[in-house]
Amino acid sequence: MPISEPEVLKALESVIDPDLNRDIVSLGFVKRVSLDGCAVSVTVELTTPACPVKDLLRDQCADAIRALPGVESVEVQMTAAVRPREIPKEDALPHVRHCIAIASGKGGVGKSTVTVNLAAALAQSGAAVGVLDADVYGPSIPMMLGCRQYPYTQDGKIVPIETHGLKVMSLGLLLEEGQTVMWRGPMVATTVRQLLQDVDWGELDYLLIDLPPGTCRVIVLRPLRQHPDVIGVGRHVVGDVSSLSDVHWDVATSTLSGLVRVAKEGDPVSLVVWNDGRPVAEKDVAGRPAEDLPALTGTTRLIVRGKTGERVPWLVRFGPRGTPPPLQPIERLSATPEAFSVTLAWAEGTGKAYLVRNGVLLGMVEGRDFVDRDVEPDRQYEYRLFVPDPLDGRLTTLASAVATRTKRPGDAWADALSFRALRQGWGVPQRGRSVTGKQMSIAGQAFSHGIGTHAESELRFRLYRLYSRFSAHVGVDDAAGGKGSVRFLVIADGKTLFDSGVMRGGEAAKRVDLDVYGVDELHLIVRDGGDGIDFDHANWADAKLWAQ
Repeated sequence: MPISEPEVLKALESVIDPDLNRDIVSLGFVKRVSLDGCAVSVTVELTTPACPVKDLLRDQCADAIRALPGVESVEVQMTAAVRPREIPKEDALPHVRHCIAIASGKGGVGKSTVTVNLAAALAQSGAAVGVLDADVYGPSIPMMLGCRQYPYTQDGKIVPIETHGLKVMSLGLLLEEGQTVMWRGPMVATTVRQLLQDVDWGELDYLLIDLPPGTCRVIVLRPLRQHPDVIGVGRHVVGDVSSLSDVHWDVATSTLSGLVRVAKEGDPVSLVVWNDGRPVAEKDVAGRPAEDLPALTGTTRLIVRGKTGERVPWLVRFGPRGTPPPLQPIERLSATPEAFSVTLAWAEGTGKAYLVRNGVLLGMVEGRDFVDRDVEPDRQYEYRLFVPDPLDGRLTTLASAVATRTKRPGDAWADALSFRALRQGWGVPQRGRSVTGKQMSIAGQAFSHGIGTHAESELRFRLYRLYSRFSAHVGVDDAAGGKGSVRFLVIADGKTLFDSGVMRGGEAAKRVDLDVYGVDELHLIVRDGGDGIDFDHANWADAKLWAQ
């Protein structure tokens, strides 16, 4: 007797989604039933590719169909279509179905680790996933994912890096490894907003956002709409960003209002509101006029006090947006190139500006000069300084440009060159001094140049095939008091050129003199000598690179 589609659907009504407590037929999960004699094939579409009971539901579907008389073979195909969120017309990310923010009130607790692992798990389950590293104070996502390439622009948008099945964007992709920025308030919010809006994310099921630590200030990713909004919250807000879920913008009265839950009586909450270029006509907290507080340009601050757990109302009413003064281009922009840096200078009094190098946004600069140390020798660069909107700080199209070419390098001490510390067992690498910060000394011989480090460490230099020779004296620094044992290695493009063997405290320095002609990457490595890393103060003394 032939099998019918209603029989198959009736059998599948016995399969219950454990989360929704309804059968998969009434939920609309069964998208296709195909019959070919005694063979049955069905397609079940879930709401997320990361469904934890996907395998269980597949097995239950197969068992239910297999129990029908006359069925000889069963194929159950599991697919997923992520249900989109409600997307308003003014939404800045209309092609992103869901945004997930990973936040905490303290730094160093594993937000980035959770972000990367969650993103990888979602991608492996079949979802289209993007990762935004919004931790502008210490972006670590590029290091965790092994991203080393720079983003580029296309059709006026930044194209994110694609790695491990993820689309990734981070300020760390635009900075030298290990470099951090010290920004606050609107500068942070503006940068995060640009990383969201100016990146071509494409169609995504999930965008995971690794937020900055909330101990200093919670940066809220709400100011994407074209009206004033909260961009920062002081410490001790219960629930962090969730405490601001009641923020509302009333177009008719130009009023931004909301509720803030106070964590502890006597410990006030500080709100920072982005004005979006509008003057403040009134601001109230708990129905009373709020005190005037100093704030950065383009923002308003409110201090909210209350009893423990109390939800305190607040509002800011704005007047009509003012007429911005005419934009003026940045004057007298010039570039002074060296081999590994370019110094930009412009007219004094210009204020803030957005810096773009070869089409990639580097960030906002202030003052009248900036030194770009993330450049390669003997290469052409074009810099553009874009004038920000004086009312809301947004990027305009008005820019001044200058082109330059970096120089070919000459002979250089290693402590004067840019390098990246890939590992460091203790302390930080010191230029021209030992790792303790004192003058380098090996077996009584003092040195004025070099790099002081500590086992286990690895320093990476980019030579760009422009040097011919590397020389140094290596040994344990005298500050170790005759203790410690280390082993020095020099690796050039993956090939070992030098191995000192185990050297102990008090031993005379060993001379290193190597041919590095044509070498692109040089790694200076210090290993433990076998007795633990205590007192393993290692010196690359008088380390020098000789140009071709």
